[in-house]
Amino acid sequence: MINPGEILLKSDSNGKFFANYLNAGAYSLEISKEHYLTQNYTEQVEDGTTIDNSYQILLLGSISGTVTGYATGNPLSDVKISTIPVTKSTETDENGNYKLEFLEAGDYVLKIKLEGYTSQEEDVSVEYGITTEKNIQYLLSPQGYVYVEGGSFDMGDIWDLV
Repeated sequence: MINPGEILLKSDSNGKFFANYLNAGAYSLEISKEHYLTQNYTEQVEDGTTIDNSYQILLLGSISGTVTGYATGNPLSDVKISTIPVTKSTETDENGNYKLEFLEAGDYVLKIKLEGYTSQEEDVSVEYGITTEKNIQYLLSPQGYVYVEGGSFDMGDIWDLV
């Protein structure tokens, strides 16, 4: 007989697993697979019974899209994209494409940053098992400059305005 405690079981190619000769008692199951949300279940076992249940684990979500210049619409490469707080990060490829994979469902803020330019933030929601498309128009405002509708000015110029 197997007593309650930690037992590592692996499922077969059909996703089924078996634990035979269990003593009566409560068993906690932690079901996990890489790139899926770990799920916890509790099963009460009686002497001489077999449990034949199905358990569901959820594929983690992802975010993908293209980063383009706000004014030109041209794809931007080497743009750093990270979640806030940082759990995942990546960079755009030569076509401006990016993908953040294996995220738990929820609301995220993406921080977009190209070296030498002001960072930008975008909100996005992720669902389990779904790739959310989030295309981003990046306002290329050099650090030390402020974008004003119709133009920009150097932060040093602000003293002339005061």
